[in-house]
Amino acid sequence: SPSDGVSLSDGVSPSDGVSELSDALRAHRLPLHVDFDSDTMWPKRAAQLNHIPAQLLLFVRPAHAASLIGQVSEAARRFRRGSVIVFSFQVTDEALASPGPMLRRYGVNHVMNVPRLVVNDNRNGGDAVRVPFEGAPIDEPSVFDFLLGFGLPLAENASRVRAKARQVKDEL
Repeated sequence: SPSDGVSLSDGVSPSDGVSELSDALRAHRLPLHVDFDSDTMWPKRAAQLNHIPAQLLLFVRPAHAASLIGQVSEAARRFRRGSVIVFSFQVTDEALASPGPMLRRYGVNHVMNVPRLVVNDNRNGGDAVRVPFEGAPIDEPSVFDFLLGFGLPLAENASRVRAKARQVKDEL
């Protein structure tokens, strides 16, 4: 239905419609947020998700995980389903004592590097470009503004939410 963003456009050929429907169904089978630490199969699954334009990798300390994951997930929820996925990694003292290849690849080498948010930009279809989120706090409005720069499609209700947020901000 049009309210959930899974609709075929008018005037498309049947093959375009099938492809669009297939993409929408595949997107709705994936969760918005994946806790990488809770399921050992996600590293293998994640390698197959290069069709998602923006993969957000959030590295957090366990004490701050719930709050930051919630903020980043709320920002991602404002984009069309299937255009953004959030992967969270809880980084412990033990992991930071000897950072593995993945932590080093994403610039998490020391306790001062956490929390860290990096976007794997897959819009070009080739190798993902790693784009670090820097210069602003990791909160819902900042992450949303950052993701807007990637030209990702908004969820149908996101523009109304954004307008309401601006109105409230102006009133304050």
